[in-house]
Amino acid sequence: MNAIDRIRASVHDYWLSFLDRVPDLILGMIILILSFIISRWISSFFRSRMSVRMDDPLLSNFLARITRYTLAILGVLLAFHVMGLTGIAASLLAGAGVGAL
Repeated sequence: MNAIDRIRASVHDYWLSFLDRVPDLILGMIILILSFIISRWISSFFRSRMSVRMDDPLLSNFLARITRYTLAILGVLLAFHVMGLTGIAASLLAGAGVGAL
């Protein structure tokens, strides 16, 4: 087997492994998009509820943004886990100081 055949075989193997991962990648992208949409919706819901009950609109906006970013980060971590990128998800958690295992 010469070098060109080995390269062709390895490229073919990489292509097949990529095709096996495509459904996970698509599902991860769907989860990512849905998490951003849901986090925006929940944030606006919290903002409207808190602005009625609070005197300070700055505090209600701050809490709504914290809620939005927290939910978006959780969605990104879930999407990475579904896509099979658990190492990246763990390093993001460790880098954020949330937890390091």
